[in-house]
Amino acid sequence: MTLSRYHFFRLRSTLSAREHAFTYLLTPSFKVSPDLMVYARLASGYRPGGANQPLPGVPPVFNPDKTINYEIGAKGDVIDHVLSFDVSVYYIDWKDIQLFAIDSLGYSFTSNAGDAKSQGVELSFEVRPIENLKVGAWVAFADAQLTNYPPEALAAGVYAANGDQLPYSSRFSGAASIDEDFPIAVKWTGFVGATVAYVGHRQDVFTDSPQREYLPAYAKTDLRAGTKHDSWTVNLYANNAANRRGVISGGLGNFDNAFYFIQPRTVELNVSKHF
Repeated sequence: MTLSRYHFFRLRSTLSAREHAFTYLLTPSFKVSPDLMVYARLASGYRPGGANQPLPGVPPVFNPDKTINYEIGAKGDVIDHVLSFDVSVYYIDWKDIQLFAIDSLGYSFTSNAGDAKSQGVELSFEVRPIENLKVGAWVAFADAQLTNYPPEALAAGVYAANGDQLPYSSRFSGAASIDEDFPIAVKWTGFVGATVAYVGHRQDVFTDSPQREYLPAYAKTDLRAGTKHDSWTVNLYANNAANRRGVISGGLGNFDNAFYFIQPRTVELNVSKHF
């Protein structure tokens, strides 16, 4: 019993780790007019490291990764508050990025894959052309890639190279929505709406070879309608109304090469009362 306890504490001391992190957030803003504001953001991010399962050829631990985030943007209302907008440009400097991977023996683990960057533009707006009608949309362009892939990560069984796209990162994505309220009867109000969301093509996790799973782009449509009366609300939802089979992840580098899809068509009726 004494010997077992001794080996237990030896194992714990071997895998123990201590980390310290200093994070910050600075967001200055300037109001150009009552309806227009410009801003900037400087922030840091930190994610702690951890231990992998003790498996042959798998790194026993992975280190924390850190980011420095830069962003500038503007938001405001124009055309007598008919149009609201929000636009921003960002750049993220990512150090010792943690990536999920599977080696040639099928063991999954987390590894530090050097440095990466993520940069892009995001734009959203909402238009209110008439009373009780809102039309909104947002669009994003992103470039997320490895910038300094270390040889030791390749030696650990994760194949990648500088310039490779980060897993699950889509260059283009966006959505558009429309919502309208309308009177039905005394104290009764109806509403209808729809949202179409688009996710561009992506690549799945890094593997032990140059091949990675290609995840095609997809779009899905959500519909909604309902009515309100005093404190009562009735909502009818039809999410993914066209029953699209958008692929979230899967294939090469995943358990049994299985694929995972977005939620299929889901219809829900919800009745609520506010007290």
